Amino acid sequence: MKLKSTKSNCIILLGFFVIVLITGGCSKKPSKTEAEKQLKAFDNELIIIYDQISKSEGYRILNQLLTIDDLPIPLLNLVQSNASTPTLFRFEEHTGFYTVENKKAKWKSPSDSIIIEFPFRFRSDSVAYFELSNYTEELTQWGSLMPTSLDLKLKAAGMILFEMNLKGEVNHDIPTKMDLVVKIDNYLMKTKLKSLLNKRKARFYIDLGIRKAGEDIVSLDAYMRHDVTNPDQSVLEKTKIKWRTFPLDIRILVDNKSFDPATNDFMEKFNQHTIIQVKSQLNGASLGKVELKKRQGLGKLNYAMTYNDGTTVFIEELLLTYKYLMNARYPDVLLRK
Repeated sequence: MKLKSTKSNCIILLGFFVIVLITGGCSKKPSKTEAEKQLKAFDNELIIIYDQISKSEGYRILNQLLTIDDLPIPLLNLVQSNASTPTLFRFEEHTGFYTVENKKAKWKSPSDSIIIEFPFRFRSDSVAYFELSNYTEELTQWGSLMPTSLDLKLKAAGMILFEMNLKGEVNHDIPTKMDLVVKIDNYLMKTKLKSLLNKRKARFYIDLGIRKAGEDIVSLDAYMRHDVTNPDQSVLEKTKIKWRTFPLDIRILVDNKSFDPATNDFMEKFNQHTIIQVKSQLNGASLGKVELKKRQGLGKLNYAMTYNDGTTVFIEELLLTYKYLMNARYPDVLLRK
């Protein structure tokens, strides 16, 4: 009996020891060196995604298409800096088979879709095809156009290099639903927008997911609540964002309603009513604290990470993708006369 009791006690102590190791390991905060290593791994993951997509044949064929003049396609207002006031695109008025002559798209024969044959070298072929088989859009209360249905493909050498499918809804001149799927190279990107509206509030839910070769690599969920009691202006009251890319989980909560953006102490108020958490997927530990801080000599505010040891680094000095996002602009495609 004594031997059995001793064995039982040993087993209990061993189990307790394992639990302590596991819980202790999970709660251990990473050092500055380890935190920087994980932040750079996160940065590198995003750089790889951008680099692979921007060098893909799908991206190249899309850019080649946009060099053509007089394209009979919608959505050009998104990429043209000198686009005129948006007008509804009438799909049926533009259907047909087009070929490109002297860098201009010219109608050749009837079709129930918009098909454009244009020069593009890929494998053994020297031509590619743009095919838009379905498109509708509606005007929103902000004067912008939102697609409500879209099915397009860019093909060369019998392969689909770029594909986009969209379904959306506009109610009371406000976008209420959108499901967008984009396939390019071995990437699959899905975006969903849903909004709930009443006389006082507008709530927007956005889900973005990126998969590569069947594996989830980016997940982003966003929620925004607006006060719409003023018919001429909506006021953002709350923002929530969850972003997951290996090896980090990022959580952002901004209580926009609790401070005035025009206040003289904006930085202090913003930090008081904002939570930005950066945690490791490896053990759930926090890498540090993210806040707005002043950059000495530059006269501007930037996000900075304060590590667990109290040292601070501005994120734009650490992450290349942060610099890109802060300076991102729509592509500028010039209209030719």
